[in-house]
Amino acid sequence: MPATVVVLIWLGALGWLVAREYGPSPEGGNATPSQVRLPPTATFYALNAGPEQVGLFSLTTDTLPNGLRVTSRTDVDVPLPLVSRRLLTTTEAVYDRRFVLRGFSTSVSGEAGQLTLAVTAVDPTTLSVVATGRGFTTPDTLALSVPTGALLPDAVPLGLASRGGLRSGTVTVLQVLDPLDLSVQPWELRVGAESTFVLADSAVRDPASGTWSAAGLSSIRAFRVSWTERGLPVRAWISRQGELIERVTPLGLTVLRSPFEIVNSRYVRRRPRNVQAAPLEVPIPVPARLHPGRGPATPGVGENPDRCAPHRGS
Repeated sequence: MPATVVVLIWLGALGWLVAREYGPSPEGGNATPSQVRLPPTATFYALNAGPEQVGLFSLTTDTLPNGLRVTSRTDVDVPLPLVSRRLLTTTEAVYDRRFVLRGFSTSVSGEAGQLTLAVTAVDPTTLSVVATGRGFTTPDTLALSVPTGALLPDAVPLGLASRGGLRSGTVTVLQVLDPLDLSVQPWELRVGAESTFVLADSAVRDPASGTWSAAGLSSIRAFRVSWTERGLPVRAWISRQGELIERVTPLGLTVLRSPFEIVNSRYVRRRPRNVQAAPLEVPIPVPARLHPGRGPATPGVGENPDRCAPHRGS
């Protein structure tokens, strides 16, 4: 085959790949969940109460052969009378290719012990919940009815992007399942103007002071999205790819994306974690028989080189 023909074929294949990955959907932007490709990412956030950082939050997405895994991890000091309490919460959820929830596990560790919920989808509207740990002498199993298409809160930005809802002026209602108290609430997400954020994408440590600071900056386009959550107005900025950039509540609580080294070094743990958190890979059991139980107890709210390369997706 002549070299010229080979080059033309290669250029044509490259152009098709670029159009497939970055071009508009056939519907002119109203992509269906199966058309949206969400790359693996790992992002880190500072949890702030007013001017003070009280915790850190991480969100990781991994592609699976038949879907997507979304893992969140929250380490926070809960301000209680006399002394604060430190809690570690890990939630790992699995969605299929159409972004339908297939199951999740949630583990909460603190000074009062540990609670784990392992949840499996029996059918599109029924979940099997197995609760173990604090307050349970034996595992307790119950059936939970949920609306079709319900998402966990951590997956709402991804779900909004995958369903073509990230366009200025659009209003999308998503059914959101709380992974701790297992309640379902409708979130009416209103998308406003798009803006540009300039964020740190890597960190460097000062040899003299040992403090971490931004080493590089990147610009990210994001939409303003607002909704009401448990009676309180919430505002967030979400990128076109469904990545959370910032989240603000009227109580002065904010979530702000930043490199791991910065958010980790600025989070001063007031109390050591004296209970080991469950591993990220908590097995999700297959229910043999569903029976009504008392239900899970609602849990209370409660090293590096000097120069680091940018984290993927941070």
